[in-house]
Amino acid sequence: MAKENRPLLGDLCEWKFTEYVVHHRQIRHWSFAELSRRCNLSQPEVCRAESGQRQPTLRVVCELARAFSVSPHSKDDCEGYAEWLVRLSGLGERARINIRKRRAQN
Repeated sequence: MAKENRPLLGDLCEWKFTEYVVHHRQIRHWSFAELSRRCNLSQPEVCRAESGQRQPTLRVVCELARAFSVSPHSKDDCEGYAEWLVRLSGLGERARINIRKRRAQN
């Protein structure tokens, strides 16, 4: 992904985990099947991660980070596994916190 299209770290608070995963899958022109193959997850697991039907587990976050880091969108996309893991973990944790808040309000 070209640097001008890459969300800045400060902008991550504007992203939801689901949107972030969908965005990065789509800019690579990957189907659910392709992403699931690249990250060793089933297609239903990828679908649930993208739709927000399930909270992202550490296993899902790690596998998505691995798939995105070994398949950069462009030659300018030099993010490694560690950067992907930090981003996706942070977004996943925020998703879990938001779910807990909604449950507590009900």
